[in-house]
Amino acid sequence: MVRVNLHDSSAEKICIALENKGFLTDLDISWNNLLPSTMYYVAETLGKNRSLKSVNVSWNSFGCSLGLADFAPPMEKKAGEEDSDFITIQNICKFIKYNPKLIHFDISKTGLSKDQLREIGPALRRSKSLLALHASGNPGVSKEITDELFARVHC
Repeated sequence: MVRVNLHDSSAEKICIALENKGFLTDLDISWNNLLPSTMYYVAETLGKNRSLKSVNVSWNSFGCSLGLADFAPPMEKKAGEEDSDFITIQNICKFIKYNPKLIHFDISKTGLSKDQLREIGPALRRSKSLLALHASGNPGVSKEITDELFARVHC
């Protein structure tokens, strides 16, 4: 489903398919320019998934780090409401940590900040199967972050 201009309703159907345990083993929704609001639900579904082996979500947006914040007013949080960027990254971490089959995960060009990438570090330590994590093109990628993540990889 690369570059097919997925919309919110299409992404919702993908999430439903992912919830059918064991149904899909590979997912590539790269290059669809999905917005953070849609990717929030994709990340939530991934956080529960234990059957995917290879996932490519590159060139979609997990946060406002792609400059989207310059065009949209900041969303007001209600009392007790958690930050959606934080919840999204926590679901990505659950996916990495608890999916025993995950081998390949591409989160390149998804607008992840340095702090968001840093959150992934502990999840890498717990992963038993991940062989490749691609995160290039994110605003938070630096030599320092790359070294931190590399040090956390379970070898």
